[in-house]
Amino acid sequence: MLFDERPKESKEDLYDREGEIDELKRAIDRPLVVLRGIRRIGKTSVLKVALKGLDRPSVVMDARGLKTNYGRRELYSMFARALSSSSDKLRDLISSVRGIYHKA
Repeated sequence: MLFDERPKESKEDLYDREGEIDELKRAIDRPLVVLRGIRRIGKTSVLKVALKGLDRPSVVMDARGLKTNYGRRELYSMFARALSSSSDKLRDLISSVRGIYHKA
């Protein structure tokens, strides 16, 4: 049987990552969670399994496309693309927003 390189979505498909999944679940209530690390260590798999276990609306953004000195316009554009690609989840996400904080 060949190894499937695609990110895992089931807890049963991950080995010995329970601590990371639990830590990520606890961090989810923070305003922003950044998950980073070297390539191909399972960041996306851990994220997908944690979010699936929470059973709440979410939008995942891949910030690798941002330039080193990105501006607000590029960041907002990335948010817009992520939200529009998740339009089915968008309605649920918007209904769960409690407030928006913007520091000028």
